Amino acid sequence: MGARAEAVRAVGARAEAVRTVAVRAEAVRYRPFRNTDVFRRERSFMTDADQIDEPDPDESLADRVRSHVRGNRTGMLQDLAFAIAWVTLVSVLYDVAFSTAPQWVLYMFMLAGIPAYFGFFLSLDIAKAQR
Repeated sequence: MGARAEAVRAVGARAEAVRTVAVRAEAVRYRPFRNTDVFRRERSFMTDADQIDEPDPDESLADRVRSHVRGNRTGMLQDLAFAIAWVTLVSVLYDVAFSTAPQWVLYMFMLAGIPAYFGFFLSLDIAKAQR
């Protein structure tokens, strides 16, 4: 009887484990999506944010904005400086060198700022890593 009782107990434990896994799978399936569920790299080459700030339900909107700006200050300033420099360069080029070109040329130059932005900051990150 001892071996049979042990086998029945093992089958019962296995069934309980399967039920537990099924219940957890159901809970995960219907859990609301949270931003923290997404895999994130530790550091991004685009900003200097060191931590991800979870919103506190008791914080006001002004406190959350202030916290976000405090955490991303240098990255935001770099983005703004690049945007101002790129738009100024493109505007001067379009007004001086391409003054007879159609309007879509200006838009294409502005659109070229997107890969230029990522290329510039990626190469800057690589140069800092090689230092």
